Amino acid sequence: MRLCSPKRLWLALLLLSVVADGAWGQWRIVAPNLTNVSTYYGAMCFRGGIVWIADNDTLYISTDTGITWTKKPLPDQSFDIDFYDSHDGVLSGLNDAWITRDGGASWHVLLSEPTASDCFLNGPNSIALAERSGGFIGVTVDGGNTWRNNLPAQQNTFCVRYKSGTIYESGGTPNPGSFVHISSDFGLTWQQGTTGFDEDSY
Repeated sequence: MRLCSPKRLWLALLLLSVVADGAWGQWRIVAPNLTNVSTYYGAMCFRGGIVWIADNDTLYISTDTGITWTKKPLPDQSFDIDFYDSHDGVLSGLNDAWITRDGGASWHVLLSEPTASDCFLNGPNSIALAERSGGFIGVTVDGGNTWRNNLPAQQNTFCVRYKSGTIYESGGTPNPGSFVHISSDFGLTWQQGTTGFDEDSY
């Protein structure tokens, strides 16, 4: 007698994993009042067991899931931050885009443009930046010596992220709205998604 079909067994395993994840994935407050919350500035990044938090002028770093923190000064007010590893980081600032090669001890101007978002691609010298306005989406594969800016249309850009060989960029204008643009060749060519969303969505 067959007690359970493969389809039902798969569904049961899925439900068990959801229940188990709900039981194990508990939230806890580890750093109350660590930093002041800003209406406009601030970003967070987690990679390789390290948490980075950037506020108006300070970088907070934790290597023990937020139990203890170290502080380092930032050169600019932050919109976004990303770290490739414990040494290499990029910061989108109010005035410029910045890069660190020593874990945030020192920062150097990567691009003299006010940027809203940043991310590393497949290495510490491959970076994508999104400008807050003006339609600039810069991609470099040589640490900032040269840049590509090949978006198909002039637009405001809000966010850029990278996953498994693909760059995802969101941006647009009030009319016709915002779209996600996708590049699988490190910014040489872009394809626009078919479904739009509100222009002020971040």
